[in-house]
Amino acid sequence: VLFRSDGTVFALRNEFTGTGTDKGGPPGSAIWAQKNSKVLMAECRVDGCRTALQADGAQQVTALDNQVWHFAGAAFNVRNTNGPARLSGNIAYTERETDKVLSFDEQGLIATNEVRLNSQSK
Repeated sequence: VLFRSDGTVFALRNEFTGTGTDKGGPPGSAIWAQKNSKVLMAECRVDGCRTALQADGAQQVTALDNQVWHFAGAAFNVRNTNGPARLSGNIAYTERETDKVLSFDEQGLIATNEVRLNSQSK
């Protein structure tokens, strides 16, 4: 985890570089938003993290216009938010057809998020 919070996170135009996407190690999120936190992640670039954003039980989640490379499974994981989440304009670059940009179980504004295959360079 590069940034973990149970408060308020405002990440604008940041670059996060992880150490890899192995599932056996510690949580590998660029941002891990814990219960009751508020997150705004916009125009960030994330490379080599298991997820760009992991949020479970957050009060508010907004992720706009982010780009993610070399992740595992879903670039953004959002679960059990207390209010509607907003995820839009996010792009996840991968070589695996099974990867997705978003794993999401709530209602909210979800638009124009996409996975682009076979794009290794940033």
